[in-house]
Parts: sequence; structure tokens; C-alpha cells
Amino acid sequence: ALAEIRTDADLAAAMSSEQKLCQRSSERKSIVEVSELVNKAVREFKRQSGERVEVKLTQAQPVHVIVNPLEFELVIINLLRNAAQALQELGVSNPKVDLTIRRSDNSAMITIEDNGHIEKETIAKLSEPTNSTKADGLGLGLQIVRSIIENHGGKISFSQATSGGLRVEIRLPVQEETK
Repeated sequence: ALAEIRTDADLAAAMSSEQKLCQRSSERKSIVEVSELVNKAVREFKRQSGERVEVKLTQAQPVHVIVNPLEFELVIINLLRNAAQALQELGVSNPKVDLTIRRSDNSAMITIEDNGHIEKETIAKLSEPTNSTKADGLGLGLQIVRSIIENHGGKISFSQATSGGLRVEIRLPVQEETK
């Protein structure tokens, strides 16, 4: 019973935090170059995780977006943490995550791919609210990530990478740099 109370309390706290994030998000948005925030998020992820996962970042050209920098960094850290946990649970001996930033028409595309293995049925479940692939997960992490991305005018999608791992693609509207 105590575990259920904790779970309910965690769920309520996370939902309340999500609502507050969405309300404040528009208040603190600014024009930023995507790779600056992604690099900062990667450094923080590595500091937290102890560098157990190799993270490679590739970017063709600078891409600017309007985001709340803190929220965007939290999105990237959360997705990297999810990938690292999945790779550890799968026992991948050389865990890697590839991050790619590129521009496609009027969108900034941020792609995160891991070298694990995920079933297509599991990918479909990732889009469902409060559904988790983790034994002790509430499924709120991806829901909060989705809310943040959508609150910034973007979209997030999940698919299977050519390597068999998970591919997460974030699309955000590009902000033309003013000179």
C-alpha cells in the first residue's frame, strides 16, 4: 500500500510540475543555437552518468530555434538518460548514442539514436501517456518531454533506428538568425 501511495504522489507531483513548466515556458523563451544547448546537456548528462555511454554529436550547420533553454536541456538530458538506462538493461557492452542536428526546410531536426535493440510493439507504446517500458517507471518522463516539445511548437516521434535501437526525432520550428 505504501508503494501505491508513493506512486500516486509521484504521479501527482510530476503532473503538477508539467503544468507549471508549460505555463512558464513561454515566459523564458529565447533564440538559441541548438548545438550550444545540446552540448551543455551532453556535458551535464556525462557528469551525472559517469560517462558510461559514448555520446557522439554531429551537426552540419548552425540551426537557431526559440526555446526555453532550461526546458530544452532537460528534454535532451531525459532522453539521454532513458537511452543509457535501456542500454544498461539490455547489457550492451559498448553503449553508444548518436545525436544529430540538422535543418530540414523550416525545421530544426534533433535525432537521438542508441545502439540497443527495441521491438516495434514497444515503440508504439512510447507514444502512450503514462506507459513505461521500465519496471519501476511511471511513463511520465516521455509525457513531460512531449509536452515541452509541443509547447515550443514542435513534434517528437519514435521509430526503430537502422541499428535496431531506438530513434527519437524532435522537430522544432527554425528561427532565422537576424543580423
